[in-house]
Amino acid sequence: SRSASGVPVHSAVPTASFAQWLASRGYPAEEIGTDAGLADTSLTLALAPGLVRAELPKAADGVRGDPSRATAALGHTAVDAIVEQTADAIRKAAARR
Repeated sequence: SRSASGVPVHSAVPTASFAQWLASRGYPAEEIGTDAGLADTSLTLALAPGLVRAELPKAADGVRGDPSRATAALGHTAVDAIVEQTADAIRKAAARR
């Protein structure tokens, strides 16, 4: 899909890239997860740490992954990549105009 400005919107791409980056550093897919696992929790710790519960949630709470090794530092790595990918998409869209 595209935003109103015509810039492609790929919200899953940056987080998928983060998951791939984590996997390339030895984090297993079961830990990275797809919902409130390592990837999601690291992003949240970087952007809004107050939203992360001190007591780790369990699979019964909807968690799909293991957030126990999540850190704000990992999340900041993802945020930097997401910002760069977004800026690149905007530059490419602007160049096509």
